[in-house]
Amino acid sequence: MTFKQAVRHGIENILDFRGTASRAQFWYWVLFQLLLTVALVIVTSWIQKPAIGGSVLSVADYVWSAANLVAGLSVLSRRLHDIGSSIRLLWIIVATVLLNLGYVGLSLSVLAAEQNNPFAAMPVLTIIPIGGLIVTLINVGVPLYFILLCIKPTKTYEQGNRFAQPTGSRYSHPSFGPQSFERI
Repeated sequence: MTFKQAVRHGIENILDFRGTASRAQFWYWVLFQLLLTVALVIVTSWIQKPAIGGSVLSVADYVWSAANLVAGLSVLSRRLHDIGSSIRLLWIIVATVLLNLGYVGLSLSVLAAEQNNPFAAMPVLTIIPIGGLIVTLINVGVPLYFILLCIKPTKTYEQGNRFAQPTGSRYSHPSFGPQSFERI
């Protein structure tokens, strides 16, 4: 699959979390998202005036980030299907985001309590660096885990991938297969 084909397929299936995505398709899509993100950052930093603060371009950044997130998760889910894994693994990403939000909330509440009474929060202040270390290790480990998953080779139906289409069997023609019997 070429870069252009991968981008076209990714855009056409932006909300499709079913099916499979090959290694080349996944990594071409990641490269496409990276290039567009860098271009958007360059354009917004070049156009946006420092004195303006929040502008329309900041809204464009948020819209791009949301679209980028959905598209990235859909291609990642198809890649996970291609290696024979379930998209339930995406809950690891959700748990990581919730852990980060919880850590930030806890840190802010401890720092706010310290301002009101500097001696009350002293033992709790030692938790912030330890928690920060744990959260940092998780934030490094989770992406590495998904990178290692995404570089795995494709797993075929014959190798036990329940998400792949059977090949070389009586179901290899698109008009035949378990779904064709539902029309009868």
